[in-house]
Amino acid sequence: MRSRVACSVMAFVAALAIAGSTPAVVIRDDVPDGAYRVPASAFPALVDLPGEGHGVLIAPRWVVTAAHAVRFGPVAEVTIKGVPRAVKAKVVHDGFAMPGPELLKGDAAPLMAFLQNIDDIALLELEIPVTDVAPVAIYRGTDEKGKVATIYGKGATGNGLTGQLKEAPHRGELRRANNLIDAVDPRWIGYTFDRGAAALPLEGQLGDGDSGGPVLIDDGGNTVLAGLADWKMASGDVDAFHPGIYGQHTFHVRLSSYARWIDRTMAAAVKMETAEVDRAEIQFRWATLGADASETYTLTRDPTGYVLQGGQQANDSIYEDDQPYPVTTKAEMSGRRGLGQVKALLDVLRAPAIRRDTALRKLADDDWARYNVQEAYASLDLWQCAEMQRLFAKRFLDARYRLKGLAAYYDSRHTDDYPSYQLSVKLTDGKVIVAKSNVQAVPAIVWSVDGVETWNADIPEKIAALLPPWSTMGQRVDTPLAPRRFARLIADDDAFHDLGLSCDPKH
Repeated sequence: MRSRVACSVMAFVAALAIAGSTPAVVIRDDVPDGAYRVPASAFPALVDLPGEGHGVLIAPRWVVTAAHAVRFGPVAEVTIKGVPRAVKAKVVHDGFAMPGPELLKGDAAPLMAFLQNIDDIALLELEIPVTDVAPVAIYRGTDEKGKVATIYGKGATGNGLTGQLKEAPHRGELRRANNLIDAVDPRWIGYTFDRGAAALPLEGQLGDGDSGGPVLIDDGGNTVLAGLADWKMASGDVDAFHPGIYGQHTFHVRLSSYARWIDRTMAAAVKMETAEVDRAEIQFRWATLGADASETYTLTRDPTGYVLQGGQQANDSIYEDDQPYPVTTKAEMSGRRGLGQVKALLDVLRAPAIRRDTALRKLADDDWARYNVQEAYASLDLWQCAEMQRLFAKRFLDARYRLKGLAAYYDSRHTDDYPSYQLSVKLTDGKVIVAKSNVQAVPAIVWSVDGVETWNADIPEKIAALLPPWSTMGQRVDTPLAPRRFARLIADDDAFHDLGLSCDPKH
């Protein structure tokens, strides 16, 4: 048997063991039901969710609804104007959460506090734009209080004297009622179910079966959407609550507070329509003392951006009493990445190949050399005499010597952990771009993109921007160039050897 609080306090309580349904129109006891009934043509933009619950068409391809009304997995289709419409994607606000079962029994106060502090809103993106129904604009003002709201619903009914009928169906005839908005806060607009002289002629309250349904107001002669049907205030014992009684307070999602979220979500989805990256895989392998180590990440599209998932596993050994013991460390992550980050990566992969000398001159230009010459000299195992320092500074500040030293640094065959980087990017047209590198030097700017060598330093930078801060790969591919790494290559010839002999007091 259904808990009545699950039927009336909130629809998403239905997900739990004592659950029921969602907020339809409960009417005055002294007004005939026929006065509330209206044809479907009275509000064509009303959206019927599968089974029960509603939404509202706010753009040709977008439906707004309460998050709890679409909480169970993907929504395959909705019905608008009697016509099934395929749903492409569902986007739920990050601030939505379900109440735990401990809140659905005993004192209602903790449950009420929970409901007041969630963001119960979601958007459904349709596969095909709706052309036979006009969308309803969202109200973007802040003066909802004191306005008369018009509400629609097809769910459970009853009257304010006896309350909502316990066995009333949650998908039936369409009814329309009014109420006066008397409460406003950052998330919610609310009204009170009044009776007698205090009530409007068609006073009503939404009941079970219409979560996500419309709360409409007049804005300068235009009917606009101010709220979405949601929950009722309860007190005392949760199981003793009876919805639909005069004096109860009902709260609805305040859409003016979520207008920017709605705009951003729809705009991001439009951008994703033209996003070319469908999926990417990022791999990095290297050797540790005990065995191979690796990082693997996957980047996948969703309606408003990309999701990056993956992590690192390093196998190593520690020695105790001259015996090796294997040790495995792991780190995992799941997070969102923006369209701009992914597009930036694709752009650098498509950029014309950059030659080695061009990249190296840019990597260590004259300004960089002047700033780092002292550190570079200090890193050398040389006699620190004035003649030696002058000779080194002269060469380090000379772009030709600097380029020669950098080239030797990147051309070195030495490796201590055999690094291997690979990036595979699949585009929406099926094309795959593959970038590889196995350079030991850092930053790792020698890459092969679809078989063409390029020294584009933006490639490791854009890869690292996608990875978590603790990523070994991210830290390694985009580590700033340290002057000590190639300083000795500049000073590795007979001129420095001979000068070193004169600097050495033993000679």
